[in-house]
Amino acid sequence: MAKLSLININKSYENGYHAVKDVNLEIDDKEFVVLVGPSGCGKSTTLRMIAGIEDISSGELYIGDKLVNEAEAKDRDIAMVFQNYALYPHMSVYENMAFALKLKKVDKKEIDKRVKEAAKTLSLEALLDRKPKELSGGQRQRVALGRSIVREPKVFLMDEPLSNLDAKLRVTMRTEISKLHKKLNTTFIYVTHDQTEAMTMGTKIVVMKDGVVQQIGSPMTIYEKPANMFVASFIGSPQMNFIDVNVIEKNYRVYGLINEKTFELPKDMAARLKKLNYVNKTIKIGVRPEHIYEVHDVEGKEDYNIMDAQVEIAEHLGSETYLRLNLQGCNIIARVGASTKIESGCKIKIAIDTKCIHMFDIETEKTIF
Repeated sequence: MAKLSLININKSYENGYHAVKDVNLEIDDKEFVVLVGPSGCGKSTTLRMIAGIEDISSGELYIGDKLVNEAEAKDRDIAMVFQNYALYPHMSVYENMAFALKLKKVDKKEIDKRVKEAAKTLSLEALLDRKPKELSGGQRQRVALGRSIVREPKVFLMDEPLSNLDAKLRVTMRTEISKLHKKLNTTFIYVTHDQTEAMTMGTKIVVMKDGVVQQIGSPMTIYEKPANMFVASFIGSPQMNFIDVNVIEKNYRVYGLINEKTFELPKDMAARLKKLNYVNKTIKIGVRPEHIYEVHDVEGKEDYNIMDAQVEIAEHLGSETYLRLNLQGCNIIARVGASTKIESGCKIKIAIDTKCIHMFDIETEKTIF
């Protein structure tokens, strides 16, 4: 078992491309940490530096209390699961899983014991004699996991291991990997561009963009308290709505102005905007689709602003409905119940939960509240 520390980690290439910029990250023993972000954000490069596949340009990497910048990959006591499985096509499932142990000259009885235990854990017992070409994508992925398990490493590294699977199988394998983490009780570091995987699997999420860590936190902290507009938009589906709002003050009260429509802001938000000198300035307000309601759903409740909207498209998805709305010239999306009677083209009144509004500086894109 191991704790990892990344201190000011950088990766630059000879052509001048700076792929990873001053990453600082503490990963506790037995955590399931997910590095998430769009393609090219530096998440896989960071993982490969931890694995020893990529050199570290500057900074320090510790596994336990040992500095491993110069350590060979084979000496770091980690196991990596790749996107393309990387199985030997001429070997059976058993041979693929046993191969790394044979190279280490582990006793044959110990190899057999570990392979069969891993096969039982991953429901591969009936497949041990098959070749990779005889397996489905999900089965190949489990073999790749099994090959890592038998090594009993301190840390498991996984680089987009589910991206080659179909949507239904990804859901199943997500569950299997989460169960595996609990069973093995060791450290997992997982890379994905899929925010759903990040939210459902990680105990800690690291959101990256352009080589820079944007925010680190638990899934719900990242979701409920995003550090900036990028995190707010990347985490959550459908993504957060953003609306330009002018902040004005009338009769000692602070309001938001969307084109010609005013709405009163909650007292704590208003006080913060006033204190930080945002009155008479434009900010971005963020509202998640699930915090926009049909009016009859919030009758008698406080802290809701009622506004007129035009339904451009109503998307009925069975379990829920997405309403694509025109709100005072702004295009937004609301997520409402499946039983709604609203159809495309309707004019409706919506209720926005002001307690759940997010506010962002329009220039820095950082969270104000």
